[in-house]
Amino acid sequence: MPHASSLEDEIEKINDFVQTAQRLIHQNTLVDISLLHEKTQELCTLIQETPLKEAKSLLPRLENLFKSIERLEMDLNMQHDAISEHIKTSPGQANPLFAQEVAHDDDED
Repeated sequence: MPHASSLEDEIEKINDFVQTAQRLIHQNTLVDISLLHEKTQELCTLIQETPLKEAKSLLPRLENLFKSIERLEMDLNMQHDAISEHIKTSPGQANPLFAQEVAHDDDED
């Protein structure tokens, strides 16, 4: 049975991940958040195994984490919209990510 302190550590790790992702998005960097779902699912499972009194003590931290994840979702949507708009307004130009990959492939020859 997990202790509240170890769960607090897990919440903090996920929150740090979310904040780092947000910072990178605001620096116009593409971010892979695929681990977020897995880590959040693991946390939820651990919380379900925690005695109710201890789990309730985590509620403020969980609410803050939820708000952070919601902000990350908004930032990701904003980044997606900006990329989509850029692609629409730049017809005939190569995707810069693809161009980097091609340039990298040319370097290998």
